[in-house]
Amino acid sequence: MTTVYHSSLISQFLVFFFALGTASPAVDYQPNFVLIIADDLGHDLFSYGHPSQEYNEIDKMASDGLLFRQWLSADTACTPSRAAIMTGRIPARIGMYPPADGEGRRVAYTADSGGLPRTEFTIATALRGAGYTTGFTGKWHLGINQKTRTDGYYLPGKHGFDYVGVNAPESNDVVCQEGNVDGPTASACFLYEGDRIVEQPINHTGLTQRIVEDSRQYLRSMTTDQPFLYVLSFLHIHVSLFSADTFRGSSRRGNLGDNINEMAWGVGVVLDTLVEIGVADTTLVLFVSDNGPWLEMCNHGGSAGFFNGGKSTFWEGGIRVPAIAYWPGTISPGVTYEMASSLDIFPTMVELAGATLPGDRVYDGASIVPLLLEGAESPHDYLFHYCDTYIFTARRNSYKLIFKETPYPERDDLIDSCEQGIPDHFWIVAPKCMSDRTIVYDVPILYNIDVDPLEIFPLTWFDEGSSFHEVGHAIWEAGKEHERMMDMPGPLLGTFDCDLVPCCDPPFCSCNYTSNTINYDSSICGISWLPSTGKH
Repeated sequence: MTTVYHSSLISQFLVFFFALGTASPAVDYQPNFVLIIADDLGHDLFSYGHPSQEYNEIDKMASDGLLFRQWLSADTACTPSRAAIMTGRIPARIGMYPPADGEGRRVAYTADSGGLPRTEFTIATALRGAGYTTGFTGKWHLGINQKTRTDGYYLPGKHGFDYVGVNAPESNDVVCQEGNVDGPTASACFLYEGDRIVEQPINHTGLTQRIVEDSRQYLRSMTTDQPFLYVLSFLHIHVSLFSADTFRGSSRRGNLGDNINEMAWGVGVVLDTLVEIGVADTTLVLFVSDNGPWLEMCNHGGSAGFFNGGKSTFWEGGIRVPAIAYWPGTISPGVTYEMASSLDIFPTMVELAGATLPGDRVYDGASIVPLLLEGAESPHDYLFHYCDTYIFTARRNSYKLIFKETPYPERDDLIDSCEQGIPDHFWIVAPKCMSDRTIVYDVPILYNIDVDPLEIFPLTWFDEGSSFHEVGHAIWEAGKEHERMMDMPGPLLGTFDCDLVPCCDPPFCSCNYTSNTINYDSSICGISWLPSTGKH
């Protein structure tokens, strides 16, 4: 049984729980789960309206599954958005933010002593408690080490995953681009197998193929009746871009399209493997992007489609992301405009698995099992978005209230920094939540997102005579109450120690192929590539 997390302002803050028992009444067995996460993917797919991206295996999955038009990421940067996916909790609840008086870096870095707390109950922990075996491959970005460069305190294996294959504990960032003057930066670019570093700096040659083959072998090992959870977290399409020779030149769209086609091929391999091992009709597959596209990276950064904003902003382009649910014979193919969130992945899997959770904490997601299986309405009365500890937006049905606003990259900014569509430097428009560029509204701005998805025509709502007064006031009060009741443990990101940076062969930090040693300069342990807030 699920106590759904609605925003009647009493139930909004109750700690709800899932009672241990049988699986969801609509499904009389424990299904398998495959969660596929794309990195920084915006409206870059054929099925999401991109005019030049080829139809591929992800689009085929969409045509045979349920495509979401209003799926919202829980945050607009990698670490907090992925923490929300793993826990079903708003990132602020679990400390996934830096100190307010710090440098404002919203994601975990290689020298960070913080990460996803081991006291958090992840999808893997919950499902393993319900009898599942669990596996993970790909990008993690939820912390690495706490006290030494080898303790792996925050890695996937410490968060409920029985098997951890090839993985990138941090990210595949711009400094990992091969062809740079000094090659990929060793202090930021490395691969692990399990909790052991095996490649530094990263070598992109055949990397997606390695990750996909790892996935295939894991799935092929699922030969018993024990249900499984498998998380495949692609490095695509986060800059730096890479693809195997097979996919180079495969897209009329160029390098980024090649990357998407390679990722789509990997999705197809996974779906084919489920058929091969005979579990396709007993497995729920979810495909979702962690957050919106990195527009500042020009033609390398992806597209927000019709929307304004992208990664790091809370405009629709930063939070509305592709999502597809696929379960042959159980989920009817189609399109839904119901509002859902990446926070919902956790409670949905928990309900279907018949798992149990500790009753000492608030979960912000809601099960979308009725929506998936019966075409029901969204379980959410409200959805709230925080940047660090600050509420930025609140959503109710078609209406979105903006409490605070960060800029998004303007056309002239992109033209100036993108010669021939190629980024000439590394920047992001809103690396900090609160800065001199953040607008804090005394009276929040209201939009009807269905009528005005570009968010350019604010509605007059504050005056009592306005036809939008009732809905605007309700959202405003709900947002203020939610922020007032939000329990936050304090910042767990942003404390750096250079001795925590992984190094496979101290002091050279090079394995698999020759690289320069780490140069510990005045930046974060040699990583002098942290983003600026605008043009040079």
